Amino acid sequence: MAQVQYEIDSIRVVAACPDEVTLILKEKGSDNSVRVWLSQKQGEILAGQLHGRPDSKKELDAFLADNNAADSDIECVTIHLEYNTFFGKLLLSRYDKRNEVRCPVGLALALAVRVSAPVFFDGELFDKVGVRLSDTPCEPRR
Repeated sequence: MAQVQYEIDSIRVVAACPDEVTLILKEKGSDNSVRVWLSQKQGEILAGQLHGRPDSKKELDAFLADNNAADSDIECVTIHLEYNTFFGKLLLSRYDKRNEVRCPVGLALALAVRVSAPVFFDGELFDKVGVRLSDTPCEPRR
């Protein structure tokens, strides 16, 4: 199935469950959305990157160093689901060699935000976990 490009719509923390962060990804040019759960730490790293806070830089730099990569090596991020757990794959390109690196989805998205790399989601996977929002507004209950 084809890969579909998504962008970050919002990050939400539910007061009743502050250890879990909900990330909403929205398909570009559509109302299709996917809800992804992140750990609190991943949510903090991603939110830090989205808001330009320097506190997330250390984690991202360490991940890239562990993989002998630099910001300029990141081509794109794809989001995957395995055993009901989301994860990201970074497509790295260095010295004309391509390499996919698996990592936590929050970290992958923070790196994508950092370098303005596109984020893709498998269209077939969307059929399992995605939500299509209606164009028709709801009528208020009487």
